[in-house]
Amino acid sequence: MDVIGPSPDLSRGERGNPTYFRSVHIFTNPSPLANYYFLFFIYYFAIAAATPKDCTITPMPAVTVLVPTYEPDPAHLRAALDSLFRQHCQDWNVVIHDDASTSDVEAIIAPYRASDRCTYIKSEKRLGIAGNWNACLKQAKNPFAQYLFQDDVWHDAYLERALKQMTPEVGLVVTAHKYQIEGTMRFDKELNAWYRHVEKERSELPTGRQNGKMFLLSWLKRSLHPNLIGEPSFVLARRELFEGAGKFSSTLPQGLDLEMWTRLLPLTDIAFIKEDGGFFRVHTKGASARNKEEGAGLLDRLSVLDRLTKHVDTSIKAGARNAFSTSLSEMFYKADERKAKQADVPFIEKLRFVQLALKHPLLTIQGVLK
Repeated sequence: MDVIGPSPDLSRGERGNPTYFRSVHIFTNPSPLANYYFLFFIYYFAIAAATPKDCTITPMPAVTVLVPTYEPDPAHLRAALDSLFRQHCQDWNVVIHDDASTSDVEAIIAPYRASDRCTYIKSEKRLGIAGNWNACLKQAKNPFAQYLFQDDVWHDAYLERALKQMTPEVGLVVTAHKYQIEGTMRFDKELNAWYRHVEKERSELPTGRQNGKMFLLSWLKRSLHPNLIGEPSFVLARRELFEGAGKFSSTLPQGLDLEMWTRLLPLTDIAFIKEDGGFFRVHTKGASARNKEEGAGLLDRLSVLDRLTKHVDTSIKAGARNAFSTSLSEMFYKADERKAKQADVPFIEKLRFVQLALKHPLLTIQGVLK
């Protein structure tokens, strides 16, 4: 068989060179293995030659940002999405899940959908707050999940700081934030004092990594008061942690995030960041304001403690029982306060109170006597 290539230099004795005969043998009598390597290199260099020099293969983003919407204020939603797109860390994709709004949400977010990192989904029917949050979570495919509510705004370094704290042992990263009170609610002195109190309490938490279970036990001594973890817009979590804990509860209109944190804390370590990460917008059309006005969710904290009294961990169970009796005592004073303000407790909340009291007769007696 003819050999393709330059003829050997006989004067140099190349035909007597074993290396020469091996190289000739590969092409004249190729083995299957040699053919494999030869074709592999041809394919590799062909792909490399056809690929543009500025083309890069990007890995899966680290964070899925989840934006649940329902009849959003266009300016607020744009401000939230603008704060996302301004992040120093751009290792994310975003899923906007609308809960069957009658307003044209798709038109509001049209400029952001030009990005291939933005996905928009609209429910065919109303799911409610918990349902929409859970529907969002189903779309999370990346290692970390981060909610961004339609009224909230992040500072530019929010995601970057949170990801730096997400060491292998940490499953939740909580960032301090402000409450921006708007409209007529700015003149509510009691409301303003409450939110400033929450900001202060959160700012006094030790920074860095903490054991989640120990933090929960300490929090139970305060009857889970206030919500020290806070709103999901400022909590970065491992997706697998959410998947292991289950869905947000649809029976808790106000305390569904609080209840989720109590499920997640025993499963992981937690890290706190004191630097301000942005603001949670407080206004009359917000869910929290509507719940307060309607008296919805007044007993959510007590319901969360009720669930924890059945926890498999005996120390958490004991802490929850003590907190339940203390909270029950506080409920009597809150009911009197609402009567003084001529704000009656809704019937459904009264019914929940009776049901919870009957489930724990001894703890109820202790609460009455406190």
